[in-house]
Amino acid sequence: MGRSNQNISQYMKILNYWLGYNFLLIIASNLPHWPVPLLPWINCSLYFLIAVVSFTIFKANAYNKEIYFNIFITFLLFSLGIVSIFIGENYSFGNDYIGWYVYEYRKIGLAFLLSFTVIYIGVKKIWGCKSVALNYIFTALIIMPFFLVLFKDFLLDKDFLFKTHYVLLYKNLFLFKLLPLLFICLYGLVSLKYDRPMGEYTNSTMAIFFLILGQELFSYYSSIRKIIIIQIDQFILTISLILLLVVLLKKVAYILSEIGKFYEALLQGHHKELEPLVELRSKKGLLTFRFFLYYLDYRRNFFLFVVILFALGINIVNLPLFLKLNIFLISLFFLIIVLYFSRLYSRYFQR
Repeated sequence: MGRSNQNISQYMKILNYWLGYNFLLIIASNLPHWPVPLLPWINCSLYFLIAVVSFTIFKANAYNKEIYFNIFITFLLFSLGIVSIFIGENYSFGNDYIGWYVYEYRKIGLAFLLSFTVIYIGVKKIWGCKSVALNYIFTALIIMPFFLVLFKDFLLDKDFLFKTHYVLLYKNLFLFKLLPLLFICLYGLVSLKYDRPMGEYTNSTMAIFFLILGQELFSYYSSIRKIIIIQIDQFILTISLILLLVVLLKKVAYILSEIGKFYEALLQGHHKELEPLVELRSKKGLLTFRFFLYYLDYRRNFFLFVVILFALGINIVNLPLFLKLNIFLISLFFLIIVLYFSRLYSRYFQR
């Protein structure tokens, strides 16, 4: 029972980090920014949630855990990329030149990170080397020549982006994203021919990365051809991110279970630490309800949830920006007070 509560506490941390990030998003949405539809905000929130779940897998010492560290860094920076919409002369800070510069150049950096993450998984599967350092070096040797050939002009000349009217940038991004797609295909072929363990749900992760990369290629192609797609790419991205999140959460549930810990340790070669296990099937129908009750049992979780709902309600109501910010700050102040006395209360009864 104690171990079960400890596992549920991991989900509590994930949920609290995500709610805290969304609280910051709600506050930031009231600041002057570029006109942005709803879907990109949702995708940004999903980016952060995927990053937190990936970090949880990494901390749990999963087999091939560096894969999930790469995913964590990539999607964390994706979630922070929303800062670019607040840069501009009529917005929160900076000017239009800096705003477009940051907005477009962040695409190059994020394209590199996502491609590196995918190619690393492919390299590990194809090469079969157990050395993490060698896999990183080999991945860098594969990706860097393509990256430098396609983007050296953008990196050496800060005004090159504006001279080409962005068309060349999107063409090069399109060509660059074909490389990780190739490695996903090679990963699939090697998986059929060789039985090299990569850890539970890695195949599903690569399949979803194929969808994400395909969506980005579709977006770049429509930009090059000036095709109006009316957020179709964002909708596809939302579905892909939700699928990736489901797979990662299943990975978390697996590695926190007794069976998962057993086989993860077996894959890592920790034979002396293993004991025979008997799988016990949980009542999945009651799992969601139990999780909700457990969440409400923690007062700090409950109050944070209430503050998020309160913040959403204030954001919907048409109030002046200054008044909204003051209400947010007052709510945050009361939340801190509640957390403080809740901590004192729990310590008192622990004695």
